[in-house]
Amino acid sequence: KKKLLMVLGSLGDSMCYHKSNISLEQPEAVLVHHRMAFVSISLFAVRLLQTLLPVEKASHFLPEPMSAALFLVSLDMPVSLEYPNIHEAVVAYLEQLNSENYSIYKRTAEAVYSLECTCNFLSDVGKEGEKNLLELVELADQALHSFSYHQHFPLIKEIICICSKIWKSAQASPLLQGESQKVFLRMLSHPLLQVKVKTYHCCLEIVKECLGVHNVSKPVSSLCNGIHFLLHPKVLYEISAFGIQEPKNEVNATAKAILMHLLQGRLRMTAPTWNKFIESLCPVIPVLQGHADTEDPLGNCILLLSKASSDAGEGILPCATWLKSILRLLLVKKPSVRMLALKLLASHLTREEGADTKRPSIDARVLSRVTNLFIVKKPIELKLDDRRELIIKLETVEKVYDIFISDDIDLILRKSAAEQLAVIMQDIKMHAMVKKLCLTEKIIEYLNECVSQDGEVVECLVQPSLTLLRKVLCADPVLRVSLSQQPSLLTLLFRVSLIFHENCTVVTEVGALFCLLLFDEVSRMDMSDNPSNKPSSPSVFSLPVSVSRRYHLPVHVLGHHAVSPYSIVLPLSADCLALKPVSDMLRIAWNLSWYHGSDNLLKQMNSETKIQEFLDTLKLSTEDTLTLKMTHTASGLKDCLHSIVQAAAHREVRAALTRMSFYLLNDRLSFKGGTGPCGITLKSLSWHTTLNRFLQVLPACTEDEKLLIDIIHFLNKLLKEQRKNVSVELLNWLLELLLRHSPNPLLELLVLTESQAREEADDIRTAVRQQLQKELVALFNTLLLSSVALTDRKCLELFYVFQTQLALKLLQCLRPLEICVKYLSGLLEVITSFYVEHGGNAMSFMGKGVTKSTVLCLLHLSHEMMAQAQSSEWMSLWFLPLRSHSEEHATTQQGLAWLIPLWVDRDPEVRFTSLGLGSALTTLETGCVALANSCQNISGGLWGTVVNILLDQSECSMAAFIFQNLLVIPMPSVIIKDYTWQ
Repeated sequence: KKKLLMVLGSLGDSMCYHKSNISLEQPEAVLVHHRMAFVSISLFAVRLLQTLLPVEKASHFLPEPMSAALFLVSLDMPVSLEYPNIHEAVVAYLEQLNSENYSIYKRTAEAVYSLECTCNFLSDVGKEGEKNLLELVELADQALHSFSYHQHFPLIKEIICICSKIWKSAQASPLLQGESQKVFLRMLSHPLLQVKVKTYHCCLEIVKECLGVHNVSKPVSSLCNGIHFLLHPKVLYEISAFGIQEPKNEVNATAKAILMHLLQGRLRMTAPTWNKFIESLCPVIPVLQGHADTEDPLGNCILLLSKASSDAGEGILPCATWLKSILRLLLVKKPSVRMLALKLLASHLTREEGADTKRPSIDARVLSRVTNLFIVKKPIELKLDDRRELIIKLETVEKVYDIFISDDIDLILRKSAAEQLAVIMQDIKMHAMVKKLCLTEKIIEYLNECVSQDGEVVECLVQPSLTLLRKVLCADPVLRVSLSQQPSLLTLLFRVSLIFHENCTVVTEVGALFCLLLFDEVSRMDMSDNPSNKPSSPSVFSLPVSVSRRYHLPVHVLGHHAVSPYSIVLPLSADCLALKPVSDMLRIAWNLSWYHGSDNLLKQMNSETKIQEFLDTLKLSTEDTLTLKMTHTASGLKDCLHSIVQAAAHREVRAALTRMSFYLLNDRLSFKGGTGPCGITLKSLSWHTTLNRFLQVLPACTEDEKLLIDIIHFLNKLLKEQRKNVSVELLNWLLELLLRHSPNPLLELLVLTESQAREEADDIRTAVRQQLQKELVALFNTLLLSSVALTDRKCLELFYVFQTQLALKLLQCLRPLEICVKYLSGLLEVITSFYVEHGGNAMSFMGKGVTKSTVLCLLHLSHEMMAQAQSSEWMSLWFLPLRSHSEEHATTQQGLAWLIPLWVDRDPEVRFTSLGLGSALTTLETGCVALANSCQNISGGLWGTVVNILLDQSECSMAAFIFQNLLVIPMPSVIIKDYTWQ
C-alpha cells in the first residue's frame, strides 16, 4: 500500500512538474515534450485510479500531489475537449478530494459555459433570416455571468435590441416577454459597473431615438413601440429604486435622464403607450416620490404627477393613486415638498363632498401647524406576535368586542374594551375571529362619527380604534389592498390627524396607517418580484430600503431589496481569476467559442490574415497556441507529418514519430481503442506517402536502422490499436510495400548478408540490427493476426502472396548450419553422459531409450549438415575427446571412437542406426580418415571390423545392409600420391 501511494504521489508530482515548468524562454521542442508528457501521464494516472480506487474512497487514500495534479487536469480545456471521459473521471475524483478546488472548478466551468453562450448569441444574432428569439434570450441570460472576464460590451446593445424587438410586437408570447425582461433587469442590476453604465446608456439612446423631436414627421405608433420594454412596473422599479440611487454618476445621471424623457414624453407618445406608461408607473410612484424636489429637474417632473388634479379629468393619475401620492408627499424629507402637498390636500378637502359637515375646517391657520405633522420622535413598532397557543378564550374576545360596539354601554367602558382588544390583537391568531365580527367596518364608522360636527363625543375611542385598525392591516395584505383604494378612508384618516394634531399618539397611529396603505404596492414587491426567495410571513410588513431612506416614516419597518433582487452573483471572484490555470482555461475557452471549435480556431491561427474583434487580454499566448496544437490530436499529427517532411536530420524524424506513438498511446489510455481521435485522424490523413521514402531503401548506417526501427514500431502499434477494425487501405499499402520488386528492404532485412554477418563484431550495431529484426518480426506477426477477419478481395490476394514470401524469408533466417552445430553439441553431450563414459547402457533402462533416440537424431543431423555445408570443415565438429581407460594420464585424442561401441550394441536399432551414421560420415574424406584412425586399436582396423560384422550370421539384415554401404566407397583406378586409402 505504501509503495502504491508513493507511486501515485510521484505521478502527481510529475504531472504538476510538466504542467507548471513551462516557460517561453525554453525551446519549442522542450515545450512540446512537457505538454505531451503531461497529457499522457495524466491519462495513465486517471486510468490507474479507475482500476485501483473507487471514487468514493479517493479522499481516504490519495496523496496531496495527486489531488493538486487532478485540479490542474480539471482546468485544462484542451484535455477536457479531446478526452471528455477522462475529464469526467477527474472531476469525480476532485469532488471527493478537495471541496475548495472542486468549487473553483465548478465556478470556472459555469464561466466557460457562459462564454460559449456569449459567442453563440453573437453568432446567431448576426445570421440573416428568422431567429429563434426564445433561444436567443436564454443564451443572453447565460452570457451575463461572464462579462467580468470578456468585457465584450457590444453584446449589451444586441441584447437590449432583442428585448425591444420582443416587446414591440403585440403578438409576442408572455413567456418570451417575461424571459427577456428578466435578462434586461439583470443587466440593469449587473454587479459590474461598466455593464450597468452601458445598459443605461443604451436604454437612453433608444428612448431618445423613439421620443426625439427629430421624429415629428414619422408615424408615432411605430416609434413608440420601441420603448415598451421599459414600460413595466418591474423595470421602472429597478430604475427608480436602484438606478437613480446608484452612487456612480455615470449610472444615476443616465437613469434620471431616462425617467425625465418618459415623464415629459406625453405629447410624443401615442395614447395607448402613455396609458401603458402611467399604468406601469403607479406601483412605482412610492419609490419615485422619495426623489420629489422643487429644486431638481427630475423632482419637479415627479411633483407634476401630483399637481394636476384628477377631479376635473385633467389629472395624470387615477383618483385614488393621485390622492395617495399627495398624502405620501407629507412623509418626504423636503419641507418645501410637504408644504406643497398640504396646499394640494387643502384644495382637495375643500372640494370634497360634504366638506361643510366635517371637522376640521380647512384654512391657512390649520395648515401652518401641520407641516411637520407626521415627523414623529418615537416611531411605532409594527411587529405582531405569533404565539403557538391561545392565551385568551374566544368567548372572552367576543364579549369584549360586544362591549366595544354596543351603543348602550358607557364610552369609558367601550374605550377600555377597545384597549383590551388592541392588546388581544397583538396575537395574530386572534385576527381571524375578529374579522368575522366586522371590526374594520365598525372602526371606520367610529372615525366617520368623530370627524362629524358633533364628533367630540366619541373622540375617546379614536386612539384605541386606530391601534386596532393598524394591527389588523399589519396582518392582512388583502385588506390593505382593499382599503388603500378607498379615497374616502384616506381623507378620513387625514382629517382625524388634523383634529388630533396635538395628540402625538393619535398622529403617530394615523401615520402608521398611512405607511401601511400608501406604501402597500412596494411592500408587496418583495414577494412578487423575487420568487426565488421564500415569501415573507404575513405578520411582517417590509419596505424597500430605498423607500426607508428617502422618507420620514412614523414606524419601525423592516427593509428589503437593499440590493436589486435581480442582481446576479458572478461565478468567479477576482482572486479566482488571478489563478493562472483558471485564466488559461477561460482564455482558451473564449477563443474556442469565438471561432466555434478547435478546427476553426487552429485554421485562424495558421492563416495570415488575423482579424481580432475582442480585447488583447483574450488573445491566445504562444503557450496557449502550442498547448492547443499538441493536445488536439488532428493538428498534432499534421504537425508531426510536417516535421517529418521538413526534417533535416534523423533526430527530428524520430522525435516526430515518438509524438505520433504518444497519440496512439493516448487513444488506448482514454479507453477509445481504434475509435480514438488518433485512429480516426490517421484514417483521413495521407501519412503513407510521408513514411514511404524511408521504407523503400535499405538502411545504409546504424542511424538509418534506428530510424527504421522507430517507423516499424509505430506501424506495429498502429496495427495493434486497429486490430478489431483495421483499415483496408492501411493493409493494402503495407502489403504492396512488402511485395514490391527489388529493392524490398523490409523482407530482405530479415536475412543477414555475408557483409552484415562479418560486421557483427560491433556490439552496438549488432544490438541495433537485432532490434530491427525483432521489430520486423513483431510487425509481420501483427499483420498476420490483423488479416484474420479480412473480406476485401484484393487485400486477401496480396496477403496470400505475402505469406509465401514471408515463409521463404523465414526459412532463410533459420541459418540451418548454425542450428545444426548447436544441436550436434547437445547430442554429443548426451551420448557422452549416457553411454560412452559409462561403458554402455546395459544397466540403465532410461539410458537405452535415450541412446536410441540420440543416435537417430545424429543420423538425421549428419544428412542435414552435408546438405547445407559448403565445405568439409564441419566434420571436425563430430570429433569427441576421449581418455584411455587403461592409462589414467594418457593424452586426450580427437576422433570418432565413440561411434564404434554403438555398432556392437545389443539393440539392433541402435546398431543399424549408428552404422548408418558411420556410412554418412565416411562420404567425406575427413570422415573416412577419422573413422579409420579411431579403429587403430581394434584388431583388423576399420576394415576388419566392418567385414567381421558383415559376415556375422547372427547380425540382423538391416545392420548388414548398412555395413555394405561402408564398403561401397569409390576408389580411384590410378595411383594417386598421398591418397588416403593408398
